[in-house]
Amino acid sequence: MDSEVQAEVISDGNEEHLLELGGNSTIIAFEDADLSLVVPSALFTAVGIAGQKCTTARRLFVHESIHHEVVNRLKKAYAQIRVGNPWDREYLLLLSKRSLFESCC
Repeated sequence: MDSEVQAEVISDGNEEHLLELGGNSTIIAFEDADLSLVVPSALFTAVGIAGQKCTTARRLFVHESIHHEVVNRLKKAYAQIRVGNPWDREYLLLLSKRSLFESCC
């Protein structure tokens, strides 16, 4: 769906709309978002399934008033990720095939 069509669809303001944008899932955090939910959700959907699902988030839109706090929390969360054997529950990142693990780890 091109941007002109999107704009036309949502411009009337009288209805709620849901646009399927081709599998580029987005997390949107408004200024009143609960960051204790936003950060773990963003982390899991971005790396917890190793990008191997069509609902993997590729974008995180954050209101400017909470931007710095979200970035700081994400940095701390990413620093704790352990990469390793995907069959060991100690590690966050999962791979769907042993051959993928053997080729990259």
